[in-house]
Amino acid sequence: MRQLRKHTIENYISDIKHFLSHYPDPCRVTSQDLEDYLQVLLRKDLSPSTLKSYFISLNAFYEMLEYKKKCKRNPIPPFRKRYLPRRTARSEKRQEIPLDTARVIIRRAGHVLDRSIHLLLAKTGLRREELLILQAGDLVLEDWMIKAPLTGKRLDFRPVFLDDEAMVVMLDYLDWRDEYAASDYLFVSPSTGGQLHKDYPGKYLRKVGMELGIHVPGGDLDERLTPHCWRWFFTTQVFRSGMNEQYIKYLRGDVLGTRQAWEGYLSVDPEIVRMEYLECVPKLL
Repeated sequence: MRQLRKHTIENYISDIKHFLSHYPDPCRVTSQDLEDYLQVLLRKDLSPSTLKSYFISLNAFYEMLEYKKKCKRNPIPPFRKRYLPRRTARSEKRQEIPLDTARVIIRRAGHVLDRSIHLLLAKTGLRREELLILQAGDLVLEDWMIKAPLTGKRLDFRPVFLDDEAMVVMLDYLDWRDEYAASDYLFVSPSTGGQLHKDYPGKYLRKVGMELGIHVPGGDLDERLTPHCWRWFFTTQVFRSGMNEQYIKYLRGDVLGTRQAWEGYLSVDPEIVRMEYLECVPKLL
């Protein structure tokens, strides 16, 4: 009902279930219980951002319980203030992947699933969650594009164009997918054939990042190699190649408030954007 993104809802559910497995009656939880629970999480050697995400989920949960008059108060805000203060010194900037390093990352991907995922992220600027919800029918090979669904109230899409490299890799991937798919999702799990787990795209990046010395587990954002780094990579590469900033926003599907930014660019001709995209998108294979 709050129109949160699917991956946000999934994170909330996972975090709250974990908490309830330790404390089945949340309205009887004490400050000492929360301290004990924090110790449980600390023993899992989680990154600071992941640690905080647990309590963001719990805060949303208790806000709901308070609103529904199931619990008298939300104990999370004072606990977070005491034990999880904001640290402004941590960088909010994502790691910038150099072009040569991007090529190494893509070429080292031995499995066609990993290669297709990361090539597509690097060449389109798709968000991880946008990629994971793609359906097989969203891939329109004859038009060399993917119709990326837009979240929110509009039942619409934004065009994600494919160049020759992306097309070749996607055709290879589809041959593999035909054998394993047990759902309509475009990218499917090798083990179940269903939707990929949200953490799957990051596993390969962490592995290759450690090998290349460009990933620090638990480090600041600019020290970690994550799927969102590809969105920064795509934006940086096409901007440096001279792409019109208006077209970059159109391709990224940027959000301004509750509106999709590209809805304000109704005069943009998608075919002109496609031509400029093909001129600016980097070669990675």
